[in-house]
Amino acid sequence: MNHFWKFSFSLIIVFTVSILTGIAPSKDSKSTGIVLDTMNNSVELLLKDGMPTEYVSDIFTPVCTSSDCMPIRIRIYWDFAGNYVRYELPENEILTKIDHLPFTAEDYLQLDKILKDPNSRLKDFNMDELVQPGQAKSEVDGVTGATDVALKNSFVPGALYSCYTLWHLVHTHAQSEILNYSNQFIFKQYPLNYFTANSNAASQLAALAYQIENTTDNSSIDQQLINIIDSADTQLALIVIQLVPDNSLSHANMQETLLNHYGKTNLDITKTEIIKRLKTETLSLSAIEILSQQLLHQMPYFETSVEILDQQTQWSAKTSATILTLINQTSHLKQKESLYYLLYDKGALLDKKTLKSLEKVAKANYFEFE
Repeated sequence: MNHFWKFSFSLIIVFTVSILTGIAPSKDSKSTGIVLDTMNNSVELLLKDGMPTEYVSDIFTPVCTSSDCMPIRIRIYWDFAGNYVRYELPENEILTKIDHLPFTAEDYLQLDKILKDPNSRLKDFNMDELVQPGQAKSEVDGVTGATDVALKNSFVPGALYSCYTLWHLVHTHAQSEILNYSNQFIFKQYPLNYFTANSNAASQLAALAYQIENTTDNSSIDQQLINIIDSADTQLALIVIQLVPDNSLSHANMQETLLNHYGKTNLDITKTEIIKRLKTETLSLSAIEILSQQLLHQMPYFETSVEILDQQTQWSAKTSATILTLINQTSHLKQKESLYYLLYDKGALLDKKTLKSLEKVAKANYFEFE
C-alpha cells in the first residue's frame, strides 16, 4: 500500500538528510507502556494539538555480541495499524557496516526498503543462524553460504546484524502490540472520520475494521465506507468493499454506491467482488436501474448480472425501457435472448406499454410470447 521515491545521487543526499534529521518533532507524546526489548526501548504515541498522529520509539541497541558491531541509535515511526512508516537518526549519528564503514546514501535507502517489507526472509532466522559456523568476519555479509543465499537482498551488504536487529524490533516486537493499543485506546476514543481524513490507508482500514466489529448501528460507518469507495479506484476501495458489513448491503445508498463503482472501476477483481457481494441481495429500484444500464458494458459479468436482476421482485417502467433499448442495441443473439426472457419473466410487474413492445421483439426474433 506505501509508495516511495527514487532520486538521482545528489538528490538522494538531500532525501537522506530529510529522513535522517536529528531535530526532535514539534509534537507532544505519551507513553503506551509498550516495551520492545530488554534494553527497555519503549514506544510512545505522538500527539499534535492533542490528537494522535503516529507512534515512535527512540531506540538504542547493540546489534551483535562482539566489538565488530557498533550500537545503533535510531528513531522508528509506526502508523496506527502498527506498520513501519520511516526512520530518523539523531543529529551526528550514523549507521555503520562491517569494519565500521559508514552507510552510503544508497545503504540508507535500502535499509528503509528492507524495513518496509513485513515478509522479509529475516523473519525466518534466529540470530545464531545468520552465519555458518567458522565463517570469516569479512564474509559475514556476503552471500557465500546456503543461509546467506536465502537472505540475499534482505539486508544491506556489510550490515546483516544491524538489518536483522532493526527488522525484528520494527516488526516482531512492535506491530501486534501497537495495533492492540490502537484498538484499546485510539480507535475507541477518536471519531472514525478523524482517521479516514488524516491517516494512511493501513490506519484507515484498521480503524474501519475496529468500528465495524464494535458497532451495532452501521449507519455512520456506512457513510465513511461510501466516501472511501467513491474517492478513488484503488486497492483501498477494494478492501473497503470487502469490509462492508453484510447487513449494510441491503441499504439502497450502499447498493447504489457499489454498483456505480462497479461501472467505473478498471479493476476486474473489484468488479468480481461487488457482483459476489450483491448476488443474493434484494436491490432497490435505483440499484436495479444502475445494474441494468451496465449490462452491455460489463461483458464478463453479463450472465451473472442477468441472474441478479432475474431474482428481483420489484421492477420499474424505467428499467423495462432500459432493457428494451439494450435488446435493440445488441447484435449478439444469445444476449438478446437473455435480455428478452429477463423482461418476459417479470410478467405481472410489466405495464401494458412494455408488454406491447416486448411482443414486437418476440415476433421479430421468434421468441416465445403468450
